[in-house]
Amino acid sequence: MNNFLNNEKGIALIMVIILLVAVGSLVGVLMTSEVFNISFASREVDETKAFYLAEAGVQRIEYLINEYGREIFEGDYSALNSEEINFLEFKEMSINSYENGNYQIKDNSISVINNIIELDIIGEYKGSLETISLTIEIKKLPSAFNSALFSGSEGNSTIELSGGASIEGEIITNSSFYDAFNLKGGSNLNGNIYINQEELLNPPENTWEANNSYEKGTSVWYEGMKYIKNNGGYGGSPYSNSIGLYDSWIRVVPKFHKDDQLLFTEELTYLPAEFPDFTNQADNDYDISTSTQSNITGRIIDNNNNGLENVKLYLNTQRNNNNAAAESQNWGSIGNFTLYSVKGTVTITPVKDNYIFEPKSIEVTHPSDEIIFKAIPAPGKTYDENNIKTSESTEYKIKGGEEYDQIEIANEVPLVIDMEEGDKTITVNKLNIKGDMELINVAEDSHLSINVTDEFNLNGSGRLNPFGEINNVTVFYQGTNDINIAGGTELIGNLFIDKADLTFTAGSSIKGHVISNGNNITISGGSDVNTRVIYAPNSKVTLKGGGNVKGSVIANSFKASGGTKLIYDESKFISEILFELLNISDPAENSSVNDINIIWYRK
Repeated sequence: MNNFLNNEKGIALIMVIILLVAVGSLVGVLMTSEVFNISFASREVDETKAFYLAEAGVQRIEYLINEYGREIFEGDYSALNSEEINFLEFKEMSINSYENGNYQIKDNSISVINNIIELDIIGEYKGSLETISLTIEIKKLPSAFNSALFSGSEGNSTIELSGGASIEGEIITNSSFYDAFNLKGGSNLNGNIYINQEELLNPPENTWEANNSYEKGTSVWYEGMKYIKNNGGYGGSPYSNSIGLYDSWIRVVPKFHKDDQLLFTEELTYLPAEFPDFTNQADNDYDISTSTQSNITGRIIDNNNNGLENVKLYLNTQRNNNNAAAESQNWGSIGNFTLYSVKGTVTITPVKDNYIFEPKSIEVTHPSDEIIFKAIPAPGKTYDENNIKTSESTEYKIKGGEEYDQIEIANEVPLVIDMEEGDKTITVNKLNIKGDMELINVAEDSHLSINVTDEFNLNGSGRLNPFGEINNVTVFYQGTNDINIAGGTELIGNLFIDKADLTFTAGSSIKGHVISNGNNITISGGSDVNTRVIYAPNSKVTLKGGGNVKGSVIANSFKASGGTKLIYDESKFISEILFELLNISDPAENSSVNDINIIWYRK
């Protein structure tokens, strides 16, 4: 019995030992698991913080590219501070709330191909690394200045094309109506249309419902498009389009070129240009008519102020009697002369052997009776009449910087403005150009401003600045009478209109910028306008009868018919004069908006 009890005590001891070992093992396992869990949780927290740091790098990239553009990835750091430059040069960046972490652009991970930028951002926290890969696509949304057409009107049918008219380039309209663009009669658009997105974001209440019966002509909205019921009664959805006789719908937005898209933009505002502050009226009553004939009188004297005879006067222009030279004694008393019926500007050169003359020659434009030459003896001096230059051409030359009541330029006698002294301003109440108005001695940056207060006509075969550059001339027109530029005329320069309507017709042309605060601009009859921009935010611009425009049109509304063309060409006359006239910097740059699409994923 005692042995049995002793044995039981031994068994109990063994059981206790086994239990202690089991409990100890369990405690060890539990402690190991807890330590593991704590370690795992800590690592997960570190990885999460590393990911947040990488996200901070993504946000910084998004800020930089929105603020400074893609140029920052091409080494242009001119607008950046030192910290931003360090970031783009793959340096580690820290955040105060993450003392043991940083983020950076992965070394040599930046790839720039066209408008696609790819790079990796690394976030690191206590040895845990997380990488985010970015793909950035940059699209420059069109502005009015880098599109074919901008229509500022908010109504419907603000842009109409018919009769084979065409537009090549982007179109933007402030209208929120899907029928803002009306295309018919074989007309064509090669470009996208940007419509104000107001109605897309706030669609009208009249949306299509399957159980409704609609009368003919009823407008409904369906899946973001506007439709008109072509036949009354019930029917399928507008999208089904003519399932049966009573299911016919007409989609308001026409089908364009196969690659065209209907896109959406915000409303844009372009205000009328501020007209310069010129004098309202020319004070000088003096008129210029290049075809007018006038007389020029003068005297040739010796050292004793006595008249000198047997002097020939050579003229560098043709007079109506075709005499290139004449002897002075044939005109009144000795030494006195009169040149009759002279047109334009003449240079008078006296000639007599054994004499020289001061001045050697005199240029005369206006009628004058004060011409005096002084003859100085010069024994042995002879003249070879074959070397004395004369000309049968005629021109009327002025210095500019003056005021006139009226300037009329005839077909046979051009008006020549001498720009030798720099920029000039001419103020004239009435300007009528039927011949050539030319500039001479023009420096690269010289500019002639022609301020016309009452009336401006360019017709017949008139040409303004026919051999010059568009930067050199601007006509500023203050009058209210309509401007009609017609009949094979040519204007190389800029036209700034304060109030009046403008018409180009009968084969006329302009190479330059048109800025107008008037209500109407019409281009017809085979006329051509080659421009960087027609800036007329208040105007209805109409193209008809073969009138064509190359450049941009900014208008209130636009209508084209009869085979006319509007072709956007960004290379046309990109010049500082346009920006100066509108008092802005480069409008194509400032008005464009970057549409940035960023795609990223966690590696």
